[in-house]
Amino acid sequence: MRNFDDAFKMNSQTTVTKVIQLEQVSPSQKIKDVFSNQYDTFFRIERLRSVDGEPAVYVQTYVPYEIAPTLDQEDLEKQSLFHILQTKYGIVIDCVRKRFRAVNANKEEAGWLNIEDNTAIQKVETLVLDKDGQPIEFSISKDRSDISVFHVLLKYTQTKIESME
Repeated sequence: MRNFDDAFKMNSQTTVTKVIQLEQVSPSQKIKDVFSNQYDTFFRIERLRSVDGEPAVYVQTYVPYEIAPTLDQEDLEKQSLFHILQTKYGIVIDCVRKRFRAVNANKEEAGWLNIEDNTAIQKVETLVLDKDGQPIEFSISKDRSDISVFHVLLKYTQTKIESME
């Protein structure tokens, strides 16, 4: 598990994050469901992330206000959100759950990502959990499939098969 910057910097690529909007919002039903109705107010962070000068990821991130009440005072263009949550708010990040789906970019997403309308992209829903298994961040990103490539390693564990004899 790596943050956006670290994942691309491993390949000597440069990254830039542009915050489009950061605002306090009431949660939609989907956000309420993700956070089990625990919070009333969230920061919604809308960012465009580029790799080697090319727009690569358009992402909307939700963080409960109660978890990070001064998040809107942080420089999210220069610092990783993970880093801020860990160092300023003492959150111990344990794991991330991701859900991938192939979708076609709508006109707005295509504009942000500098691609043709209706181009295939990856929609990635990411849920970040702390050491107690509690959700602390949820994001929905639209990733250019020609730039953001995911590699997965699955380890095979053989189950014991009992003889029928």
